[in-house]
Amino acid sequence: MSSLRGIIAHRGASAWAPENTMAAFEKAVELGAEAIEVDVQLTADRVLVVLHDDTLDRTTNGSGPLNRNTLAQLKDLDAGSWFDSKFAGEQIPTLKEVLVWARGRCRVDIEVKTRTAREIPVQDFARIINEADMESQVAITSFERDFVEALQRYCPRLEVGLLISPLPP
Repeated sequence: MSSLRGIIAHRGASAWAPENTMAAFEKAVELGAEAIEVDVQLTADRVLVVLHDDTLDRTTNGSGPLNRNTLAQLKDLDAGSWFDSKFAGEQIPTLKEVLVWARGRCRVDIEVKTRTAREIPVQDFARIINEADMESQVAITSFERDFVEALQRYCPRLEVGLLISPLPP
C-alpha cells in the first residue's frame, strides 16, 4: 500500500498537541492515523530535526533561524508551551527519533524543506531511513525537484513525490 493513502496526520495531531512533536505524533496514532506528516530541517551541526518553520519563533521559546542552532541548543528549547502549558518541556525531535518511534506504528510522510534538500546529500538522507529500517514505511516529498529525482535514482525502492505550489489562475 502506498504510504500516501489513508488517514495522514499533518504535523501529527496538531489540533490536539503542539505540531511536529512526539506528543502530536502519539496523539495522531491514538486517534487512528495511519501515517504522520513531518517537516525536516537541517541544524547548524547538520542533524535533521522535525520542525515546519525555518525560524524558531512561532513554535518554540527560541527565536531566529533554526539553522543557526546546533542540535544541543535546539534540545534546550521548549516546543510545547506555546500550544498549552501541559506540553511544557516538549522538545524538537530529530528525524531519527521519529523514525525509530514510528517503526511498526505508522507510516511517515517526510517533507524535506527546500534549504535542507539543497544542502543534504541524498546518500546521507537515505542512510538515516535505512538505519531506522523504515524504507517500506516512509514517503519523501519536497518542492526541490533535483533532490526528489536524485533520491529516486539513489534509492529506487523509496516512495518519493514532488510537491508543487498552486498554479496561477
